[in-house]
Amino acid sequence: MQSKQVGMHVVQDTDEFTLSPEEPRTALEWFEICYALAAKGEMREAQDALTTAVQKEPDYPLAWLLLSSVLLAGGMETNAEKAGKMVLNLCPDLKMTWPRLRGIIRTNAFKGGSSLRTGRRVTFDNPSGQWASIIAKVKEVSQRSLREIPSPEPSLSDTSAESPKLAGSTDIEEKEPAHDEESHDRIKRQESRLTRHEASDKVDEPFWTEAKDSPEQLFSQARTHIKRGEYKMGERALINSLSLDPENGEAWLHLGILLLKRDSLQEARDALENAVRKSPKEPHAYLQMAILLQRMKKWSEARDYAERARKLDPKNSETSFRLGICDFELRSYKEAAQNFLRVLRDNPNHVEALFYLARTMQRRGNVRHAFNIYHKLLSMDIDSVEMLTQLSQELFRLGKKREAAQVRRRLARLRAAQRSDG
Repeated sequence: MQSKQVGMHVVQDTDEFTLSPEEPRTALEWFEICYALAAKGEMREAQDALTTAVQKEPDYPLAWLLLSSVLLAGGMETNAEKAGKMVLNLCPDLKMTWPRLRGIIRTNAFKGGSSLRTGRRVTFDNPSGQWASIIAKVKEVSQRSLREIPSPEPSLSDTSAESPKLAGSTDIEEKEPAHDEESHDRIKRQESRLTRHEASDKVDEPFWTEAKDSPEQLFSQARTHIKRGEYKMGERALINSLSLDPENGEAWLHLGILLLKRDSLQEARDALENAVRKSPKEPHAYLQMAILLQRMKKWSEARDYAERARKLDPKNSETSFRLGICDFELRSYKEAAQNFLRVLRDNPNHVEALFYLARTMQRRGNVRHAFNIYHKLLSMDIDSVEMLTQLSQELFRLGKKREAAQVRRRLARLRAAQRSDG
């Protein structure tokens, strides 16, 4: 077998491994195997190997960090968060939250393509800055946690002579005297591990449980939950479905919409990008991506996605409305007006389209037309604090102080009603 340097360890080429039940491996050996797999982009195999590693040594934060990175690369956000929080629990000196660690992993650990399909790999090679500091701290805790502390560049043949006991073993053997503080920490970790295992009926189960239903059944359950307004349960079912069938573009679309609904914009973007890649002929995926990018105030990118949605579905008035907003923010007022008029042909009482059209006319110098539209809006039901605030400001700019005061009174009543409801 040939050995090669991979990240922080020397490992043998995984193509030559033959794993058998008669050859139990240590957590370190499993880590080395899955590190090589992740570096090659073989994420499913790496995930399986890492699951074995953390079963054998639950207090091995380096394995949890790699597992979290692999799961993130595959779009399994919930399981990645569980693994990431294990890292943070085992390494309190990191002093950061999961969202912060997640962002650092995404920036530093992913190499190659933008997704697994386009060759994304996970590697800890050549860390720098805060990422290097995180890996150093995690590696230090990992070395203390393992039965034998590995040398800086061990090979599998060096580490296979002695295997640490399986997690849950009650025997503590010391070959050399240890400092009292180190012994105390080791015993505390052992007691914590035993307590965690005693609380579980099955020690050998992974830290998440595989869904027993098929991905189609889980997706159907998710849609049912969403229709009932049970969004958290729907999101959970979608994630479970996608963990079994990551090629389901419709499931990615539904997940992105749910994440957008709860303002998880970056996670929503990841999900919607997957939806667009997996379902390139689905106009709704492009439309939702445009809506997301508008929330992020990325007007040019949003317009590109909205335009692609229109090519796939030219008659969708919501797409025309979104294009109009992008044109308005990009100061392309003529194109914006055309898009808003297209919306109003289908729905003459579309409040937001009327409001944006009035503002567009005002920017183009057609003050009289703008005021006529504002005046029409005064007789319509508007339940948006933001729109009423802007309407009052626009009327005041036009010198219509009486109408502006009327809008401010409506705004005060709406805010009072919202406070009483809340």
